[in-house]
Amino acid sequence: MNTVPPSPAPAWRGRLHLARWLAFPALLLVLLALYWGSLELAHHTLRQNALDKAAARATHTASAVAVQVNTMAQGLDFVLQNLIASYNDGGTARLDESVATVMQAYPDGTFLQLALADASGRIIYSSLGHAPRVSIADRPHFRAHLKGGTPRLYISAPVLGRVSHRWSLQFSRPVLQDGVFRGVLVASVSPDYISRLFGQIQAGPHDMISLLREDGTYLAQSPGNNPVLGRKVPPDRPFLRQRREASGLYAATSIADGILRINGWQRVPGLPLVAIVGLDREDVLRPVEAQIHSARWRGLWGTLVFLSFGALVNWLLMRQVRQQHLLQTMYDIVPAGVLMVDPSGRIMEANATAHRLLLADTLAGRTLAEVCGPLMASADGVHRLTEIARWLTLGAGQRLHGILLHQPAGPDRPARWLSLSVACAPDPRLGFVLALNNVTAQHEAQARLAESEERLTLALEGGSLALWDWDIPSGCIAYDGRWSLILGRPLNHRITDVTAWKNLLHPADREAMEASIQAHFAGSDSRYEAEYRLARADGDWVWIQVRGQILRDPATGAPLRALGTALDITARKSDEAERVALQNRLEKLTSQVPGVVYQYRLHPDGRSSFPYASPGLAEVYGLAPEQVREDASPIFDVLHPADVDAVKRSIATSARTMEIWQQEYRVCHPDGVVRWVLGHAKPEREADGSVLWHGYITDITARKEAEEALHQLATTDTLTGLQNRRSFYERANAELARTRRHPTLGGALVMVDLDHFKRINDTFGHAVGDRVLQHVAQVIQDALRAEDFAGRLGGEEFAVFLAHASESGALQFAERLRGRIAVTPVILPTGPITLTASFGCSALENGDPAIDTVLARADHALYRAKSGGRNRVEASAPRAPL
Repeated sequence: MNTVPPSPAPAWRGRLHLARWLAFPALLLVLLALYWGSLELAHHTLRQNALDKAAARATHTASAVAVQVNTMAQGLDFVLQNLIASYNDGGTARLDESVATVMQAYPDGTFLQLALADASGRIIYSSLGHAPRVSIADRPHFRAHLKGGTPRLYISAPVLGRVSHRWSLQFSRPVLQDGVFRGVLVASVSPDYISRLFGQIQAGPHDMISLLREDGTYLAQSPGNNPVLGRKVPPDRPFLRQRREASGLYAATSIADGILRINGWQRVPGLPLVAIVGLDREDVLRPVEAQIHSARWRGLWGTLVFLSFGALVNWLLMRQVRQQHLLQTMYDIVPAGVLMVDPSGRIMEANATAHRLLLADTLAGRTLAEVCGPLMASADGVHRLTEIARWLTLGAGQRLHGILLHQPAGPDRPARWLSLSVACAPDPRLGFVLALNNVTAQHEAQARLAESEERLTLALEGGSLALWDWDIPSGCIAYDGRWSLILGRPLNHRITDVTAWKNLLHPADREAMEASIQAHFAGSDSRYEAEYRLARADGDWVWIQVRGQILRDPATGAPLRALGTALDITARKSDEAERVALQNRLEKLTSQVPGVVYQYRLHPDGRSSFPYASPGLAEVYGLAPEQVREDASPIFDVLHPADVDAVKRSIATSARTMEIWQQEYRVCHPDGVVRWVLGHAKPEREADGSVLWHGYITDITARKEAEEALHQLATTDTLTGLQNRRSFYERANAELARTRRHPTLGGALVMVDLDHFKRINDTFGHAVGDRVLQHVAQVIQDALRAEDFAGRLGGEEFAVFLAHASESGALQFAERLRGRIAVTPVILPTGPITLTASFGCSALENGDPAIDTVLARADHALYRAKSGGRNRVEASAPRAPL
């Protein structure tokens, strides 16, 4: 049947309403996007302003620190010049007095030592009490003054003092007498003194002030000198690259504590020093981020309120659209065809059902004579167009019902019957309403009913079915003539007493039949079915199957009538008895066969079952045959998880190709025992598309264990339990092939050779030598990862393959293993035997044709380890030791 859509106007109106409904939420989303975009832009500006202010503060503070450092250096220079003058005037005695004055003038801990070295660099005076026999001739703060020139202050990098054994900064000046170089006066200043000075300037808890030499060496830092003394800043710092710049800014993560800071730097006037002030970027942005967080929450709440209001407005719009669509939908989906006709008989509008019933793309504007004319032809071909004119003469409120229209079958449509109703509007000037209903199904049902009655009669006769009708309150039973054929005796067509009928029942069936009838009378099931035996005229018993329907009183539910059919099933019962006997014999036979004899069915919808399985199923799977007769899933539940997919794939392949199914797999028993089984079956395709396999399943655990034992003998070194040489070579070559396919995975090989193993054999005997080899093999095995493997190549020589490892990783592994062997002696009754081993390492390379090449490199490295004194680790190419 063709489906014709309704007129396009309603669809156009629906699209317009939908567009209006969608436009409002789209506008809301655009406004929200603009609002959040402007908010995030303001937040970005706020962050940038905070960072700019922090940068300016870091620059100004760095300038102030540089001035303070310059003042401090000038003060120390002045002190050194006065001390030199005291020494020149009165020697070390006068110098000692001046030093005491200086020590009192500066805070405790400022100076670690004030020392005087002669022209050869030997210390001749120390503020620590006595002049130690120490030379500073090799120190930069001494050698800097040997070049001559204008006397000046020299500031050294941090030095670990040979006398004080503490870090210090060396402020030194040359000692000149009459222009002749006599030595160097050195003030060893504690970096902590400078750190304390910086701490007085430091504002934030995570801010940092640093003093560096122009080469990037740390002199002091607040807070904390220890992490940086003796270190330099990275070479990419701007004050190292921009020598002509006096100051600047940069952002970097501190090497001392890993904090990202905004750093302002300033060169100290007249000195080769740089002052750096770092402000913690996170501390700078923390108040700004708090403001931003608060603003975002306020914006979120505002957005939720805005969206709630928008959702309410949108819901009201949607409700209006739904109401408009509801009226149109009710008109379109009403099961009757509705036509609105003007007084002249021209169609003004029609719903979708009318279009479908009349097989028309367009009805509006056409006349009833044009549209309904073909339907007005009667069976005898007389046209009834005049009937249409009669419809149009109806008065206000008048109606016509049950007008039957017939449409003969055409080349593009089936025959159909339509029922037509016509009603005039309350105001005749508004026209008429016509309702069309397709009653073809009712006409066809009547025809089918007559045909069905005829088929029922033929079916009863062809199926040898006898009819019966029991009036339960009276006990009267009516039956047809086929009962005489079943019972072999003439019977009247009516029995007035049901007791006469019960007398024909087999004595063994009477009680069961009576109980069955009473159960149906008492229950809610209206269908009745029973099988029992009746006596024939010749003395034999005939099995009949009775099926019927029980009719009940609607008010009380009491049974009133039962009617149904009876079928002679004597032959079927005889066959069932033979099948039961055969089944018993088959069960007895298969129970004696090892394993399981079975049938397995795979249905087209994916369900599976075991229609038959011998008792051996319990021994193989731990399941009773009844548990899998309707659903085979319990079988798959006890399969080893690693084998389930393979078993299912093999079954699917056999079902697709209809080839013999054969599969080996494991079964997990409830007691934890895992058994290997072999399944073998032949498939056959059934009429409904199912596949039925006939086969057997047998336990092959003993065979699998024997195969595994043979495999272990073939691949395992019997003494140590590691892989033997052939097995190791095979697996290592496979790993080498894998790395050639995936070069990024990598891999490395380590060769291990026990040192002086022959001495152990000669001293303690071969039995102890075997224990030593087993001990070393266990130490190696304990050190491996899951993806690594090891093997014994022969004698005291072992090899280890490290997956996904570089040569440096192999060296680290070998060094750990070397240490573990050295500290893990073999314990004997006579005492422990300490062992050492030598190691050679080599990484896999893309050009390696086979693992022999890698082993040769590792063996060469092992030879170097042996030659170098044993108990060593060497790489395939010489390199620095770990």
